[in-house]
Amino acid sequence: MAINTTNSFSGPFLTNGATKVFPFTFTAPSAAEVSVLLRAANGVETAGAGFVVTVNPNGGGSVTFAVAPAAGSQLLILLNPYFTQQIEFENGSAWLAEPVNEQADRSALRDQVLKRDIGRALLVPVGTPGAVMPSLQSIRGKFLSVNADDEFYGADGTGADGAMRSDLASTTAGKGAALVAREDGESVETSLTAIEGSLGGIVALGQFNRLLSKLDSDSADANVVILSDSTGDAVDEWPYLLFGGRVANAYPAWTIKIRYWVGAAYAAAVTLQNGTGVHTLTVYAGAIAGTVASRFAGEDFAAGVSAPNPDVVILSYGHNGDIQGLGPYTSATIRQLSFFNGIADRLDKDLPNVPVVMIGQNPSTNNNGTNPAGTDDGFMRRRLDLLRPLAQRHLWGFINVHDAFLQAGVALATLLLDNTHPNPTGSQLWADTVWGVMRASRGAQGTGGAKSPVLLKAWRNFDAFDTWSKGNITLTEQTTAGRFQTAGESATATITDNTGLGYIYTVALGAADIALVRGRYVTFAVWMRIPAASAPNAGRIDLVDGVSPTATSAGATKGNDFVLFTATMLVAPTANSLTINLYSADAGTAPNPASVVDLDRASLALGVEPVDPVMA
Repeated sequence: MAINTTNSFSGPFLTNGATKVFPFTFTAPSAAEVSVLLRAANGVETAGAGFVVTVNPNGGGSVTFAVAPAAGSQLLILLNPYFTQQIEFENGSAWLAEPVNEQADRSALRDQVLKRDIGRALLVPVGTPGAVMPSLQSIRGKFLSVNADDEFYGADGTGADGAMRSDLASTTAGKGAALVAREDGESVETSLTAIEGSLGGIVALGQFNRLLSKLDSDSADANVVILSDSTGDAVDEWPYLLFGGRVANAYPAWTIKIRYWVGAAYAAAVTLQNGTGVHTLTVYAGAIAGTVASRFAGEDFAAGVSAPNPDVVILSYGHNGDIQGLGPYTSATIRQLSFFNGIADRLDKDLPNVPVVMIGQNPSTNNNGTNPAGTDDGFMRRRLDLLRPLAQRHLWGFINVHDAFLQAGVALATLLLDNTHPNPTGSQLWADTVWGVMRASRGAQGTGGAKSPVLLKAWRNFDAFDTWSKGNITLTEQTTAGRFQTAGESATATITDNTGLGYIYTVALGAADIALVRGRYVTFAVWMRIPAASAPNAGRIDLVDGVSPTATSAGATKGNDFVLFTATMLVAPTANSLTINLYSADAGTAPNPASVVDLDRASLALGVEPVDPVMA
């Protein structure tokens, strides 16, 4: 048969501990002439074993393992033809095409393998005489160099430049990058300083403070959740390159692991670096091909986002969801808002204190009818014009990988594997862009974890407070100057019996509406004036859901001014109601005169921040 394939290997495939069958597309003369190579995360390569090979008649085939290879390795399937020649023709024998074709086919396949392997070798320019390598024993522990006669030799670094190696690796002022100059004479150190200063002035995200604080102080284990499409699901793509490369090199004391989402859970961890210290950074890569931002907004949110207890959540979506459109507000573009609104709602309500960073994904080169082949089609830019303001509304960080690709100084097509997915060079650029922002964010202001609360209920005047139940309390409308703040009146709660417990209470959320806040934080806020003569614990707030420990406010400030007092609770997932108790006096106190509290306004909000009902 003719040899129509030109490749001599397939892969690399990322093993996940579950997949047993891996396809190959090259032509193999027999099953015995196919081998498997496994490359671990640390670069160590081993020959695969425990598999059978199926060869298709017209090229291609598959390898099937009895036991799925362990997760976290790269798997390559290699053409490994025999280099012997077994065919022999006798003088005068009949001419048969089959053995002649077989011999020619095997010759072509061997050529492909030789090209594959020689193409990875150290080559000199065409027309330049080749040089013989010295023995490995003679250059062990030395630098491979070329002398004045264009011969390879092993340089041991002795002589005038004997300290060069340690000087180049040094972080001492005047050494390291300061010893390396550009063509214009400026040192690399100066260039790097300018770049880092530029990054720090343009992009500094408070959303990375929580993670960097742990990494820099080596104080506690850290976790990162990355929710992504197929641009982040392989070992040659940006999450693996970022944390297995840049972050690992910057934090050698840290053990760094990555766990990829498989099916309905994260697979076993793959170790990217065994650190010298005691703490571990775990990257949870919820990267699934073909998905959109709302992928984890449903039933997988708990396992995929909440359970890892992240120090930062990174969202990387935008390529999928619909046929691309040319206009700035086509349905394909606007639909991205719907996808991101889904995950934003879950993050805001379930993880209000966790910082979030959005990735502005790489440009693509699909044919939109106007862009030249291999150039930016403009689809992602139009989507980011809508997504960037969304990130700002939710107080998320934003990293513009999109523009980093366009400003890389090379043709966009050279950074892409196809019309959409970055190749290894593009993925490294992506990783470097995120790393640059992370480094610049050490001094960024703000925690990046604040989310806007949502008002659930409000009590703005006496009539509203008068609907609450009373226990040993008389509630009266107060219009005396200085004893109200906003509505021209307040509600004055006066204890009836000085020897008893005095409070008002309300079931703020009952069985019909408690589902909204189950498993989420709520904050009750009340603006009160507590005279100095009132009971010691006057103004105390209790939030009770019947399951969780009671959330109680503390340290009520007394005086003639109105002060904001709050209590925050994480409502139990099985709670059936939420009751608010507001005390004028605790039992056992006997203030004289009777304990009094003036209530101007109050609110119940979803989140950890209070909402002023006058402003809402």
